[in-house]
Amino acid sequence: MQINLKSIIYSLIAKEIQVYIPNEITDALYINNLVCSNCRNIWHTSLLECYFCGSLNSYLYKCSDCNKYIPITNSKKECPFCKSKKLYKICYNPDCISNTDENIKALTNKNNGVFDIHSTFNLSLQNCYHCGGKLNEYKSYLVFVCPDTLKIVNFEESYNLNILKEFLNRKLTENENYKEEYVIFKIKDINDNIKYIFNEIKHFYDTNFEKKENLYESISEIIEVLY
Repeated sequence: MQINLKSIIYSLIAKEIQVYIPNEITDALYINNLVCSNCRNIWHTSLLECYFCGSLNSYLYKCSDCNKYIPITNSKKECPFCKSKKLYKICYNPDCISNTDENIKALTNKNNGVFDIHSTFNLSLQNCYHCGGKLNEYKSYLVFVCPDTLKIVNFEESYNLNILKEFLNRKLTENENYKEEYVIFKIKDINDNIKYIFNEIKHFYDTNFEKKENLYESISEIIEVLY
């Protein structure tokens, strides 16, 4: 696997984007992610919500002795205020029945709280984080990765995209329908900072093509364009 392709895959996975390598194409990847059918934003499958009230995981412990909240990053797993070790990953909603009903509270605390990793009282996200929609679907893209080594580019001066164009011409010779797909070209600017040229392949053949409109500082910016 070429280095540019591998590094981009790792960057996407780090942002919780699903990536697949097509068997028939060696210089491309499929980006595939769950989105809300209503607002088209990413459906955050890593988020958990309370089974009882739907509140999202707050990533906090609550001390049962002094009632203070503590970040789950606390490595000592003891309350820094009263030194108690009775810490529970409870639902942060004070009106949730897991906090107001003593029987249910005892049951959830037996499992170290609603959001403990072994608890059965939480669910993967059931409603869109952005709009509250209930339906989701997969949205996929085929993205080609220009395999050339990093090139230093001065964006204050004129330059051409010959390296990229040569790559795209080869791909379109294989299949002209690839023009509807995307391409990413990893480069360096004159300050040795990594940047990305990204867009649908067909746009690189437009007479009104503007290089800076297709230049991105990070993989995160590209994900925002797609999702």
